[in-house]
Amino acid sequence: MSDILIIDGSNFFVRALYGMSSSGPLQNSQGQETTAIYNFLIGLRLRIFEEKPEETYIIFDFGRDTRKKQLYKDYKANRDINLSDLSGSDYDIAVNKSESFKRQKAVVIDILKTLPVKLVLLQQIEGDSLMAYVARHFSDRDKTVTIVSNDRDFYQLLCKPNICMWNPHKKIKITQKNLAEVSKVDIPPPAWRVYKSMIGDKGDNIIGLPNIGNKRGQLILDLIMASGHECPTTIEQLFTVFDETKDHPEYEKLVKKFGKYFTEENKKLLAMNYELVDLLDCTFSPQALSVIYKAIESKPSYSKMEFVQHLIRENINSLLASTDRFIDPFVNMLPKETA
Repeated sequence: MSDILIIDGSNFFVRALYGMSSSGPLQNSQGQETTAIYNFLIGLRLRIFEEKPEETYIIFDFGRDTRKKQLYKDYKANRDINLSDLSGSDYDIAVNKSESFKRQKAVVIDILKTLPVKLVLLQQIEGDSLMAYVARHFSDRDKTVTIVSNDRDFYQLLCKPNICMWNPHKKIKITQKNLAEVSKVDIPPPAWRVYKSMIGDKGDNIIGLPNIGNKRGQLILDLIMASGHECPTTIEQLFTVFDETKDHPEYEKLVKKFGKYFTEENKKLLAMNYELVDLLDCTFSPQALSVIYKAIESKPSYSKMEFVQHLIRENINSLLASTDRFIDPFVNMLPKETA
């Protein structure tokens, strides 16, 4: 159970889009796909039912993060699909999937507006950064927070003992205590940004140091600590280790094996990577902060009638048949006088 539940809406929707309902693909009366809508609502209810939060935040991002694209123009470029490169049935399938994606995502957002959850929708700012900001806001106010995402970048937030993660893919809660077991590497949460900067991230098209993967990244940090240093949490601290001379067998092993990678040129690369993966110290424009705090300070709203109308319009009959049971966990988040 957590006081605050924060859901990566975009990631959650993609998982819903490629999932299957128990009865197979779903459609409304117009032949439009509705499986993602159904899966999203079922998954959301389950998380709220199990966590029983005071408040639930669902964060959607739209478009690439302009700040990160200015920092590194190829950031997440590997995720773009150019329809002009496709032809024939491949083109038709891609277009239909794209149109279905957009329609179902828009319907999900409209349905969420009828439920007592708090939506944060921002253009050209990455959802991860927004989620991290909201998580830190409530963590600093002694609230327990659960982040729903399978993105390993959130591991850095586990430096705060009242923040944990729920990984919807592995179906496991991740905390400080079991992070090493789940991640398969023993990296302290405050050092996760340094570690990710070194190894890179293929999913985000971030290029790390040459020949440095999970095991070697772990070994570098292990040797640093074994030679009597604190585990570095910034790139400056990391390079300070290699700038000194120390008479210690583990330090000599570190420099001999990995010293060649820590050049001034690579320092610039790592500094850029650090800024790309950083979720603890990212900054926002006054306009973005205004949107975030508007959501935080808003009172939850709820309209059962509008919610039911959406279900009727999308022919989601299995939820219509048990509407009261379905919405109970949502209603429990309303202030008592509202519920």
